[in-house]
Amino acid sequence: MSPDRATAADPVAARRRARRAFWLLLVLAVLLVGALDAMLRADAGPLTGTAVAVLGVLTAVTIALAARVLLALSR
Repeated sequence: MSPDRATAADPVAARRRARRAFWLLLVLAVLLVGALDAMLRADAGPLTGTAVAVLGVLTAVTIALAARVLLALSR
């Protein structure tokens, strides 16, 4: 059976995968916030500024995806 058919046939497995994805995204967001905090405390420079920008975007995207999965799970 293909993975797409397994999702349609087994909603419990799909929910389990969604919960796992939510927690994985949440852990990733916490790690990214920690890295962002470390970069914000670092000495100013072009590399630090670039790292802050990239980490800020990654953190925002990760939190948005986690919120989206949480909303889907609450239905």
